[in-house]
Amino acid sequence: MLTPRPRRYANEAVKYDGDKPMLSLVPTHAMLGMGRALTYGAKKYANFNYKQGDGLDWDRYSSALLRHLFAWLGGEDKDPESGLNHIDHVLACSGMLADAVYSEIGKDTRFPSKIPMTSDEIEHILKGRYVSNNEVLD
Repeated sequence: MLTPRPRRYANEAVKYDGDKPMLSLVPTHAMLGMGRALTYGAKKYANFNYKQGDGLDWDRYSSALLRHLFAWLGGEDKDPESGLNHIDHVLACSGMLADAVYSEIGKDTRFPSKIPMTSDEIEHILKGRYVSNNEVLD
C-alpha cells in the first residue's frame, strides 16, 4: 500500500508518493556532471549509441568506470581527451551500466562465481581480512 508523506501544513494536499523515489535528492552537480559526459559521448559517437544493436558487454561500462575512477583516485582530475572531470565520466559510465542492466541490453560479462560475494565479504577483504563461508579468517 502506498503511503503519503507526512503533511507539513494543515491545508496541504494529499499525494500518495511516499514509496516512490525522491528524485529531488539526486545532487544537481552529479546530474550535470553525468549530462556533460553523456553529451561528450553523444557528440563523439551518437545519442544513446551504447543502446544500438545488441548493446555492449557490461564489462565495457565497468572497465571504463574503473579507469576513470582510478585516474581520479590517482590524483588526475581531468580526463586528457575530453577535458571533463573524471568523476563526470564515472557518473556517465555508472548510468549507462545501470540502464543496460535494468533494460536487459548488452551481455552480462561478469565472471561467474560459484559463491557470489556479498557486500559484507567485500568489506572484510578491503579491511584486510579474508572471509570464507561467512567465517572471518584473520
